[in-house]
Amino acid sequence: VPAFGFGAQLPPNWQVSHCFALNGQEYQPQCHQVSGILEAYLQTLRNVRLHGPTVFSQVIRRAAQLASTGFSQQEQVYYILLIITDG
Repeated sequence: VPAFGFGAQLPPNWQVSHCFALNGQEYQPQCHQVSGILEAYLQTLRNVRLHGPTVFSQVIRRAAQLASTGFSQQEQVYYILLIITDG
């Protein structure tokens, strides 16, 4: 399951990112099941600085990009975008 974070300053230069792979691997953002997502999220919280404002557009764009690749009528795949926030 690809999992992304948003609204954080990332090391080493602490630039704000509104879309980053929770596992730290931008080109392989997949986590294994819900437990892998939670593990990546907890690890990310230890390594970033949360930063506003909340901007969803980049995460939505990235999710749409992932969902649009490899589409065919013979092999239908469904995607769900779940955005969890603190408020």
